[in-house]
Amino acid sequence: EPSKSCDELWNAYELMINGDLKPWFDYHKINKKTAECTMPLFWCKPSEYIALDSRNRDYLKRYGISINVTDVDTYKKLIEEIREKMASGKIHEKDFTEISFNA
Repeated sequence: EPSKSCDELWNAYELMINGDLKPWFDYHKINKKTAECTMPLFWCKPSEYIALDSRNRDYLKRYGISINVTDVDTYKKLIEEIREKMASGKIHEKDFTEISFNA
């Protein structure tokens, strides 16, 4: 339903602005709906958040990144790990949009 999707996207955006993603992750039960939870974050702010859809997860595994996201804290740790590997050159892409494009 389009209006429900739009409402959820605005909700994610509002939570991002307020800096509290925990309710968003709790609502989507991140361990069961990883892509559904992280895609809107990536759409709203691709410089800060990575989508964990199946293509990105499979692509990151090539770099030795283990995707074990169970809540907002493990998602933030994963983002930090990816950023560190990009900065050191262990991941060749320079940002999350490039990772997503290449995946």
